[in-house]
Amino acid sequence: MIPRRTLLLQLAALTGPVSRATAASLTVPEQCRQLITVIAPAWNATRATLRRWERPDSRTPWAGAAQPIAVVLGRAGLRPGRGLHPAIPGRPAKQEGDGCSPAGLFSLDTAFGTAPKAARPSQWPWLAMTSRHAGVDDPRSRHYNRIVDRRSVQPDWTSAENMIPGSGVYRLGLVVRHNWDQQPGAGSCIFLHIWDHPEATTAGCTAMDAANLASLLQWLQPSATPLLLQLPQALATRLAWLPGAVT
Repeated sequence: MIPRRTLLLQLAALTGPVSRATAASLTVPEQCRQLITVIAPAWNATRATLRRWERPDSRTPWAGAAQPIAVVLGRAGLRPGRGLHPAIPGRPAKQEGDGCSPAGLFSLDTAFGTAPKAARPSQWPWLAMTSRHAGVDDPRSRHYNRIVDRRSVQPDWTSAENMIPGSGVYRLGLVVRHNWDQQPGAGSCIFLHIWDHPEATTAGCTAMDAANLASLLQWLQPSATPLLLQLPQALATRLAWLPGAVT
């Protein structure tokens, strides 16, 4: 049986004291029954291993739900992001344009892609991309770190991602709730998406083979409250509640 520990208490042991107010809000919820782990060999690594885990309830140990797969990270590796975890001191935090994927514990938002909603690949919430959609990465915009439809908002940005790029990497994707409170400059538009090719890094997302991403989306169940845990191995090995096979 995996000890019923929280991510907060484990990371606090690694990084120093955390306030009681923070402690109350950063537990791994008991209702989380699906967990995606992305573990990299080091902070500056650009490749990592993704695994899926599931459990029927919080009293049951995590069990592997699929074979591990290779993923690629940002061109500059990992930096601590803004999610459900406490601050990770001693490392510079992720910033807009730094080329790093965020490290930490994150909830997941909508899946997206070029297929219409009726043809979505899973029961996970789906947003069909069109040429009118933009992933806003301008920290001065009120729509920073959101995918918006230009028809339904007043554009106030000078920089945004094309959500239907010619490379096809966004024909299937999943929004990661990094910096979901829209702290200006703390990083935006973090996705799980299709890789351009196995050797290509990203601007800060986590990318993988198209078939693997489709399988991941088919597995996700909204009722299971799935979370993403993305860390370098040095931190992951010291989280006692994680499945041993993670590292």
